[in-house]
Amino acid sequence: MLAAPAVAPAADEPSAKNYKSEFQSVRPPLSGLTVTVEGGDKYLVVKNGTGKTVLVPGYDGEQYLRFLPNGEVDVNANSPAKYLNGIRFGTPDSVQIPRNALVGGKPKWQKAADNGTYRWFDHRIHWMDRKPPPVVKDQSKKTKIFDWKVPVSAGGVNAAMLGTLTWVPSGSSSSGLSGAAIAAIVVGVVALIALIWLLLRRRRAPAAAASPGREKAAKEAW
Repeated sequence: MLAAPAVAPAADEPSAKNYKSEFQSVRPPLSGLTVTVEGGDKYLVVKNGTGKTVLVPGYDGEQYLRFLPNGEVDVNANSPAKYLNGIRFGTPDSVQIPRNALVGGKPKWQKAADNGTYRWFDHRIHWMDRKPPPVVKDQSKKTKIFDWKVPVSAGGVNAAMLGTLTWVPSGSSSSGLSGAAIAAIVVGVVALIALIWLLLRRRRAPAAAASPGREKAAKEAW
């Protein structure tokens, strides 16, 4: 898989942390197919455990990815998607696509993985403009941008990977913990400290109670 170069966003560009793409489901369900999103909204990750050949088409419906039952994953070198998906903001204007891929020739499969898993920048699951989407009227509020769909098939059964892209305000907690969960953790820590303090106090009490007797014995011995 091509690695995306690290590019620092301009001062007026939103951070990658402002976007979250969440996979929802495969419809109709394809047993054994695992789908996730990594890097907030960057990578679509597919793992084939169906025992069948899984196909993911490119943006023009051309053959793009092929997941074989034995774990091999192939990329079609004659698919424009192979080159567009090499970088986060890959567009026809920013990526050089070979002529043989542009004319839609016969698939030329190249092995890309052998563990049944592949991840790529699928531009159907994230916002492709460096400026915030028009639907985000207030950048301080969480806002749904769009629902996305990526076609997929397994053993000849056509389906779609479905998800949602959301705008996440800067400074929002990325831990996924709710306010109630954070409050519960704080209460638990305070309770633990109080318990430790109580145990230490009880341990000191017998020693303090025994000290007068030791002083009296010391005086009599003198």
